Amino acid sequence: MDNREDIVVSKIIRMESRDLNDMDELMKHCDKALVLRLIDEVEARTDLFPSKKEGFLHKVPQFRERYHV
Repeated sequence: MDNREDIVVSKIIRMESRDLNDMDELMKHCDKALVLRLIDEVEARTDLFPSKKEGFLHKVPQFRERYHV
């Protein structure tokens, strides 16, 4: 079963309004250090489609600003 942190990181690539609502609620109860570690793990992966990884990397700054991580 996914934990909150996994779900939040998986939503970063889209960050559409429905995702933001979910993320707002989940982040209230997340371990921010774990979220950052998971982001680092995704950034280090070599098995992602380049377009997906680029999309993720493009959204991470917006995520960090919104959630102060």
